[in-house]
Amino acid sequence: MQGNKSPKGLLLETMNELKNTAGDSTANQNERNLAALAHASVILPYLGAIVPTLIFVTRKEKSMYLAFQTLQALLFQVSVMLTWLVGFVCYFITFVVNIISLPFMIKESGEISSINWMMAVMPLIMIVLIILLVLAYIVYGVVGAVMTYEGKPFRYIVIGRWAERISHSIQNQVKAE
Repeated sequence: MQGNKSPKGLLLETMNELKNTAGDSTANQNERNLAALAHASVILPYLGAIVPTLIFVTRKEKSMYLAFQTLQALLFQVSVMLTWLVGFVCYFITFVVNIISLPFMIKESGEISSINWMMAVMPLIMIVLIILLVLAYIVYGVVGAVMTYEGKPFRYIVIGRWAERISHSIQNQVKAE
């Protein structure tokens, strides 16, 4: 019970929990396998978010490590979907602008100015950027899967701290009950 612990004891316990969240040396192989599966599911566009969601909902109270890793994988995959959506909207806007401006691009002599060529190529550049970004996301998710499978600490650059705070608040609620 936390009421019997000294403030120093509570602080040390909290610091140990924070230290062990990303790479818990006490996490068993089953927890590491599930965490790796949650991270690796980034390979499946959109459907991949179901895996960490199911693992998180069913196992969040049993393991701090698994709660953190699956929540982190879920938030990462949601960011992948939002990035893809923003990229698609940008692509669509450049495509529509090009279609609308096509009659104005061609001069009377039949030539197209260099700025108009650049505008015509912009949708292709957007597609290449979207593909490269999605591939980078997938590689990063696979790196997370490998590291969690091996039991090494893994935390996504931006999402990791946020996921850690959320998983700690969930664990504190569970302990309070």
